[in-house]
Amino acid sequence: MLMKLIVRGHHALNVRLFDCGAYLRRYRELVDNALRGPGYVLHLGSGDAVTLSRAHELSHPESTFICVDLDLQALRANPARMKVVADAAALPFKSGSIGAICSEHLLEHLSDPQGVFRESQRVLRAGGRFIFAAPNGWSYIALVTRMVPLRFRATLVQFATHGTSRHQHFPTYYRANSAVAVQRLARRSGLSVERLEGFVGEPCYTLSLPLIHILAIAWHKLLELCGLRRVLGITLVGSLEKRE
Repeated sequence: MLMKLIVRGHHALNVRLFDCGAYLRRYRELVDNALRGPGYVLHLGSGDAVTLSRAHELSHPESTFICVDLDLQALRANPARMKVVADAAALPFKSGSIGAICSEHLLEHLSDPQGVFRESQRVLRAGGRFIFAAPNGWSYIALVTRMVPLRFRATLVQFATHGTSRHQHFPTYYRANSAVAVQRLARRSGLSVERLEGFVGEPCYTLSLPLIHILAIAWHKLLELCGLRRVLGITLVGSLEKRE
């Protein structure tokens, strides 16, 4: 009972002190801006749930959404109408046939991000955009994740959040999760960086740790005040364009 009160109190603090969900709103805004009339839209790494792309699909019925993932079992549980089992570094689509690509929390899991960026550039039509939201590889969360073996991550996260986390855990590489890495990968792939922003937001992994949560709040606020969102923030949101 006490722990539930602590977690609830920390949630209330987060809502009071931070603009919760700001990066998701910006991500959705960028995807909405990228959907210009009829065309195909790829949702890379969609897994068993279409998350935000389902909302985009309902808002843009003129666009045809295709969910792409390597996990057949996950796609079978995905309620999307169009689903393709494929590697994002070897997409089974014609060059210049896709209007937009979106992905949430995918980049950190790519062992070959250059291949994915090049394939995205190949299948996008001129003026098409690759929109992504991904963790910053230099955030304290990513640094801790790198140090904890995969088999222990779920246990650690459930302990820190008092069982409130619903995240699945997959191998992570963080080879495309910094502003410098994204700019380098985009340049080498023939994409231009239209927008690249860093977001801090509220601390979510320390809800059941009273003293640590207060320290996390202080760190998040410091990052916001010092303007270090792109360097040490929690999340990166970007839009990469295939120029005309």
